[in-house]
Amino acid sequence: MPKDDLLSAADAAAALWPCRDAHDMLELCHPFRPATRFRWDMPLSESNGTHWVLETDERWLPFRFIRGNSVGPGKRPVLLLLHGMGLHIASFSAIGRWLLATHDVLLVDWNSFCVPPEMDGQSVAGSSLRELMHAAMCVPNALGIGRFACGGSSLGGGLSLMAALDYPQQITELLLFNPAFYPQKLPSFYRLLRVPLLGEFIMTIMPPEKLICGVTSIGYSNPALVNPALMKAYQANMKTRSNRLKLMDVVRQLPTREAEVQGYMTRAGQLHQPVLVMWGLLDPLLRADSPQKLRQDLPNVRVVEYADLSHLPHEEAPERLGPLASEFLRSCQQRLV
Repeated sequence: MPKDDLLSAADAAAALWPCRDAHDMLELCHPFRPATRFRWDMPLSESNGTHWVLETDERWLPFRFIRGNSVGPGKRPVLLLLHGMGLHIASFSAIGRWLLATHDVLLVDWNSFCVPPEMDGQSVAGSSLRELMHAAMCVPNALGIGRFACGGSSLGGGLSLMAALDYPQQITELLLFNPAFYPQKLPSFYRLLRVPLLGEFIMTIMPPEKLICGVTSIGYSNPALVNPALMKAYQANMKTRSNRLKLMDVVRQLPTREAEVQGYMTRAGQLHQPVLVMWGLLDPLLRADSPQKLRQDLPNVRVVEYADLSHLPHEEAPERLGPLASEFLRSCQQRLV
């Protein structure tokens, strides 16, 4: 991803997220993988130390670590958040103040997991959902964050569930917004992207605003509530060909049959961490029986349904979801102390 576009996406996110204290490390080497390091993607004076890139396996994984106001002694717990497919870390900006009330927030932009600028335009082919999830987990591991809460929206929520099953000793609880966890029939546009060559052609010629137009029609029951600054961040994220091809690669990895995710489905009953699912019932994208299946499959889950919200309830009504999310995180933290 070219640096200018990386910065434009970061600038758009910075306009939504409040600036917080800078992280106290300028460059960090992974203790077990010396080739892994952090680097600034903009000058310290401009970023306030909040925009970082994890460089590993010759690919970049942008993320942002936001500290809330310190309350009481000791370190604050950390919440790792994974956004939906094709979106951006700014997806959680509106609900962020409730999350920061109890936790520091680590936002991983897994959609931008890409090659260096000199290789822009080349698809990072073959990245399975499991590989994307493990890449996201490299960030807290490299930062030395041993245990943390995890959460996400849409496919980011599904990746969070996968992470909790693969890293049960590290993830303490899950906060999910319409998580995409179950196989299903894909929308017609997704099916077109899965066709070799046709998908590449579509992602090459389609303008960014067309790629993200579904955010309003699918994500919101009331499109008038969409934040224009948030749409600007989404468009900036889809301006580069690498990110478009990454989106196409992820679409091609989406499961359509139970057998494709059987390894995770059969282990769902082993997930004993507390789970809060907030579900907009007007979601036209995911399976309508998902709330019921989550109640059946997860032993320690609470599902809260919103009859008037859609696929991105945390964006559409943060003032309704935020207090409940904050109380859930606070109660889980008290349980761990």
